[in-house]
Amino acid sequence: MSKKIIKDLQAQKSEVCARLKPLNRAINMGIANEYEIGLAQKLEDQLRQIDADMARAKIPADTYTSAEFRGIANNGRFPVSKKNNKRAVRGAAMETLTPDQSMTDYAYACGYLREDRTAGTDFDWDAYWGQKLGVSPGSAELRNDPFKAKQESRAAMGMGEDISAGGQALVAQIWSTSITDLIRAKTFVNQFNATTLPLKTETTNYPVWTSDIAPAYIANDSGGTALNLDLSPSVGSVVFNCAGAFADITSASYEIIEDAVTNGGIDGLIRHSIAEKYARLVDSVVIYGQTGSTGNPGLLNETATYVSGSPGIMTQSMGTNGAAPTTYADISKAVAQIRAQSAEPSGMVWHPNTAAEYAQLKDTLNQPMRPTPDVANLVNGAADSALLNYGNETQGNTSTNSSLYIADWSYCFLGMRLDGVEVTPISERYVEFMQRAWLSRIRMSIRWFWPNKVACRLLGIQ
Repeated sequence: MSKKIIKDLQAQKSEVCARLKPLNRAINMGIANEYEIGLAQKLEDQLRQIDADMARAKIPADTYTSAEFRGIANNGRFPVSKKNNKRAVRGAAMETLTPDQSMTDYAYACGYLREDRTAGTDFDWDAYWGQKLGVSPGSAELRNDPFKAKQESRAAMGMGEDISAGGQALVAQIWSTSITDLIRAKTFVNQFNATTLPLKTETTNYPVWTSDIAPAYIANDSGGTALNLDLSPSVGSVVFNCAGAFADITSASYEIIEDAVTNGGIDGLIRHSIAEKYARLVDSVVIYGQTGSTGNPGLLNETATYVSGSPGIMTQSMGTNGAAPTTYADISKAVAQIRAQSAEPSGMVWHPNTAAEYAQLKDTLNQPMRPTPDVANLVNGAADSALLNYGNETQGNTSTNSSLYIADWSYCFLGMRLDGVEVTPISERYVEFMQRAWLSRIRMSIRWFWPNKVACRLLGIQ
């Protein structure tokens, strides 16, 4: 839509707000009659409608580019990654997101989030959770505004929510989808430019090349010799399978929830408790995968997406039985393996204790040893992850070894369902323990593209 439409909507919003202000003042003072209360409610609804219209107005006009790939490829707001030509068939425009792009914005732009599945931009989530967990609304705004408290109470009982089978009310979908962005921001792979692939179905096939190109030279005097063409298909697909789900129950005492509600922070408590847990889950699945989940094999077990050579990840060993590091030479050798495949590592991750081992290295002058120039940026920008195995990996006849991982992490695809994180409040099960709880659930599939070319594991670190 044009800028003029957005400007007109902004003018309408200002006019509605001006009409609503004296009505709210009268309601707060307790002098409003039934007509004024009803009018205020209609104006509040009108504001929500304007907010939804403004959100749609900001969606690019070319949101739907083709019948086969409905989305926002190459429209400027969600450009297809420039690296897609390395790992996908040109023309197969499956939308991917870089770390600085929002899953929530994408869901709006592709039409997945609609007005009837979201709450307005002024929705009070602290009041919502207070209602759901059986604690009275506690934000200062609601305590001083009886009319708005009544509105949010009605919203918490179903307005703006998705209602699942069985009548159980779940949180509004915009909240669920926005948690995905919070999870991504807390992962180490996001720091290293991992790619996010929004998933709309349980199974998604991503097209990839399955063989290297092999150009042939034809001389001027070849006498019309034809190219020896291999007409067998060289395109396959990587399957993102979201069968099954990851779930968690988080509980908190009455006192914590009451204090959070009183201070207007219950929404933040729930958001961040969920995001922190699932961010750690994502970081673990990226490396080790999930047993029993074909859609989450992990870097160490990914075998289906290689172009040539042996499947699996490249390795650099510290020795037959492992060894304590004395220089940065082995890290340099690991990086060289990746660069020999015409790839450039975007980051390195190690356990905090491994980081400390390297930080304590000394040179011949007893000064802190500097990383070699070819790996200095990777070492200085490395991410710590306490989720990595430390001191319990077997190498030869020793079992106290560790590993670190170097990769071009943009080839790690975080397949995340647009449903986001579904959350169901639990207000009765833990009542005898004086606790409230919430059940969270996410569906995802994390896959690697050509790990034998873009990732290397340095193992045997003692």
